[in-house]
Amino acid sequence: MSKNSSVLKKVRKIFGFTRFILLTTLNPRKIWVAYHPIFYKILHPTQEAKNQRKLLPYFKNKKGIRIGGALRGEFKNYLKNASKVINVDAVPFFFGKPTNADYLTDATDLYFAKDDEFDFLCSSHVLEHLANPIKALKEWMRVIKKEGIIYCGVPDKRFTFDHKRQRTTLCHLIDDYRRNIGPHDITHIYDVLFNSDLKYDSVNREQAFNRILQYYMSGRSPTSQPHHHVYTKEDLIALFKYVGLEIIFVSLIGETIHLVAKKSEL
Repeated sequence: MSKNSSVLKKVRKIFGFTRFILLTTLNPRKIWVAYHPIFYKILHPTQEAKNQRKLLPYFKNKKGIRIGGALRGEFKNYLKNASKVINVDAVPFFFGKPTNADYLTDATDLYFAKDDEFDFLCSSHVLEHLANPIKALKEWMRVIKKEGIIYCGVPDKRFTFDHKRQRTTLCHLIDDYRRNIGPHDITHIYDVLFNSDLKYDSVNREQAFNRILQYYMSGRSPTSQPHHHVYTKEDLIALFKYVGLEIIFVSLIGETIHLVAKKSEL
């Protein structure tokens, strides 16, 4: 090993330790998000392989839909085994980069898909951005076959900028569905404005309000991505069970709840 390589390793270790101290001191939630995935692998060394064996058959040589971006790489190991993956997004560009979507549409309207056409559907950090998640889940259930799965990655609000916001109750979501709330609902705008940690330090309250409003009305914001609803793992499980999906896998890794549910025959 060269001397430069040895020095570089020491610098990385020092930087890593310094980052650990800063995160712990400044924001305990960030230490969970940054290091929990590492601790999870240490504490559960064989879990990833078990997950692969359990979930891979739902993807191998199957046809499915991916809504939104990749789930920090977790989807890749499954999707690369699929026979066909259709990418869906609401916009053609996100922060200046192309989304490479095959279809541009709202997640509650998969107009291109027939009933019971696909074997799986994946969504990454999408459900919390939807004003009417029950409507979305019912649409996703429509397009997947019996015994097909929905794999969602959703942030647990306790470890995000939403940690001070109240959890969205299932009753609230049911009411939104019954009233057929649309994608530009602004019900939660003041909750975001006063209770989230989204950074609006350089602007006054009125400007911050307008930025959040811009997001809710357009679906994209140039500075932040406020959420319509906020969940914990228990909330998400209750939501999926309510729409009639069978939970087959759920785990919290870092800030993200990984939930896989099956459209059963019942």
